[in-house]
Amino acid sequence: MPLKDFQAGSSPLSSRANPVIYAVLIVAAVIIFIAFLIWSALKILKKYRTSDKYIESQKNKISSYADIKNFCAKFKLSQKEQALLWKIFKKYHIINIFYTIKDYENLSRYFKSYYIEKKSEFSDDDEEIFFSLLFNIEKICSGINVIKSTKSIPQKTKLFYINNHGVKFSFDLEENTKSFMFLKPSEQFIRETHKPEETEKILFTFTSETKMQYGFISRIIRYQRTQDGNLQLIISHPNILYKQIKRNFKRRLTSKTVEFSSAKISENKKDFIFGEKQYFAKVTNISAGGLCLVTDLPIKQNQFLKINLSPFDIQETVIGKIISTRNTIKKGYYNLHIKFVKISKKSQNKIQRTVFGYEEDTESV
Repeated sequence: MPLKDFQAGSSPLSSRANPVIYAVLIVAAVIIFIAFLIWSALKILKKYRTSDKYIESQKNKISSYADIKNFCAKFKLSQKEQALLWKIFKKYHIINIFYTIKDYENLSRYFKSYYIEKKSEFSDDDEEIFFSLLFNIEKICSGINVIKSTKSIPQKTKLFYINNHGVKFSFDLEENTKSFMFLKPSEQFIRETHKPEETEKILFTFTSETKMQYGFISRIIRYQRTQDGNLQLIISHPNILYKQIKRNFKRRLTSKTVEFSSAKISENKKDFIFGEKQYFAKVTNISAGGLCLVTDLPIKQNQFLKINLSPFDIQETVIGKIISTRNTIKKGYYNLHIKFVKISKKSQNKIQRTVFGYEEDTESV
């Protein structure tokens, strides 16, 4: 069947003169023109937002409630944490949170000032939310400024090593090369008679400038003397650098000795029955959620312990559950990783103040 010739008018000339065609062409031209204007405007806006002038203006912009809300939504902070964060930013007129979060040292000063001013008004719940928010801010900041390898640890960083007796030693990172790290030991370590042997692997920890704690297991290559006659420790770069971002509470290294005894749940499932025999152990780290004990007792996980935390100025009876038991590097000693199952918020907040260094009075900004 032959195709019919379709045209708008009765003749080619009348088709070209038809106003419908001109209207369609005009509309298409207008749409193309508007699209061009939008494309040009977006291009100019994109260029402006990458300019030094715009970036500087955003840095110095005072944070609005919308900024705080968007920040909390992005990093999944709770409603109570959002409300507290807004109070702190509003009170001190803190500039753009998406820029200030990159400088934890400066931001933490505002938190400490707020705490010093408001601590007398805090309930136990308020104080719990404050430290929860502060730790989350620290983790967010550390997540932005992550150290991925020991080769990136800055010189002069202080490293720590705790031996199997719970004694903590410090080292200064004097030089960090592609192959080795050169450490200057503290006087305490120099005087130590039972130093780790060469080729032995030991655990080091350190805190970054963003206050995030890291750990790594490194092999001691050798001890040597510098040209000045000072003792120097050379260690290798490990394959893995551990960071403590996933923890629910900030930890603090310590070497205090505590007493503990066995505990078991009573028949009514509400109380605990305690063993009479007392044992001593070193606390290598502590947080509001638990602690780590070093002992020569191979106690299995899931057992309960009554722990005397009076060395940390906590007088109540604290119950903990052993989450895991691991061998230490030294044979015959064990790390007991313990989670608190019975402890008051007041005592937890006390530990939080110790961990964050809030026990000492500090001037506000």
